[in-house]
Amino acid sequence: MDQFSGSRSGALVPHPQVRSYVELHHRAWQTALEQKNACEKSLETQHGAFGEDLERLKTVPGVGEIVALTAIAVFSDATRFPTAKHAASYAGLVPQTYQSGDTNRQGHITRTGSPELRAMLVQAAHTARRQSSPLNPFLRNLTLRLGTRRAVTAVAHRLCRVLYALLRDKASFDQSMLKAHEPRTTPQAARIYRLKP
Repeated sequence: MDQFSGSRSGALVPHPQVRSYVELHHRAWQTALEQKNACEKSLETQHGAFGEDLERLKTVPGVGEIVALTAIAVFSDATRFPTAKHAASYAGLVPQTYQSGDTNRQGHITRTGSPELRAMLVQAAHTARRQSSPLNPFLRNLTLRLGTRRAVTAVAHRLCRVLYALLRDKASFDQSMLKAHEPRTTPQAARIYRLKP
């Protein structure tokens, strides 16, 4: 049977099954739109509670709105972590420790906790490749000693601790918090490791 049938006036009339399908689809989209609007209103209401923290975290190099919001959502009440090390451990950015007798060896990061925050911090850490970044000297030093992947992870760890401290103390970002030192290597050595200038 054709999907459309002719009427006396010659206009096309949709088949009843097609009309039913279109109406059902329309109601589904209408419901989704209502839920979207309700969610946006809820976010506007909540923004007042974390708006100051959001603007404070966005002043950290490499941290944009998405990274800042993820940190706020994951840490929630930052005072529940006794130290910055605990906060970094919650994000899964601390190395595993292997102990045998008198030997202590560190391995890969634990990857426990929030994978979303860990992924966001690693992405933010990649901005330290820019020469203008305050974290660039720190990244360059670590890259020559540990390799690029481990160095980026270490920068993500540093960013995690800084974000935690800002949320805990309600303090403004100070570049000295990064404790990044001048690179001990020459630009030529850095080029060998294919670092971006």
